[in-house]
Amino acid sequence: MPPGNASQKINEAHAKLQFTPLKGVFKGFVKVTPSLVKKRAKRRNSKSYARFKFNALDNVRVLETLMMNKDDGSKVNLHIYEGGLKFPDLCPVSLEKATHYDILETTIQRQSLGKVLLEGKDPQRTFDAMGSDRFWYAIPFSENHGIEDGAVDMLGSDMSNNFRIYLTNKEYALEFAKLNNLEGVWLRMKHHVIMAFAYVGLIIFGALTALSGIMLYQGLAKEDWGTLSLPIVVIGGSIGLLMLIVSIIAMIRGNRGEALI
Repeated sequence: MPPGNASQKINEAHAKLQFTPLKGVFKGFVKVTPSLVKKRAKRRNSKSYARFKFNALDNVRVLETLMMNKDDGSKVNLHIYEGGLKFPDLCPVSLEKATHYDILETTIQRQSLGKVLLEGKDPQRTFDAMGSDRFWYAIPFSENHGIEDGAVDMLGSDMSNNFRIYLTNKEYALEFAKLNNLEGVWLRMKHHVIMAFAYVGLIIFGALTALSGIMLYQGLAKEDWGTLSLPIVVIGGSIGLLMLIVSIIAMIRGNRGEALI
């Protein structure tokens, strides 16, 4: 178990929010997330991973509520939360005893800011502070490991509370599932291959549909189908429809993965 606890680490980060002035259309100040709170890192060196879906607002702790002005003169309340997920006291990279916490931030955009030119070292953090709810998760790691290893990846959704978390270590994922009473799926290389096949099928469907449409238009416009145009249109359309059906089935199967057991 790392020194202190997850909530204490979150509180320390909250105390270091950075007041940042705004220039141009937007006036005033925002409280920008400090650099010790990290953004997601892409999953690395793993063709297999667990995927969980959850509601970001379940079991959260409100750290702060911030009122921001909208373009139309109305106001919107933005929040900084301690996320409600629990994490095993093991490193998600090595499964060794955890020695420290890394804090991961995921956001939900709550208001559209349009095209805004922001200055500073990290304009994305300023942008998030202006229009998004922020969720902070303190995740235990062993020495020499952290968020940047990509063993824990989390994706939010604009205007939606539905989050996804990806874990590359199956043993760790099973412990995580028990702690949070969540059902996940395990995705392996074969599922990625199926998804790739589905996308290729959709491309073929699009190409055949376009070709059949062009030939159909030409036949109707000239009122002259010749000897091959109509059969080609029918065959092309039929093959395209078949590819569409097969691709949809493959996409569903690939995305579904297999039970995490």
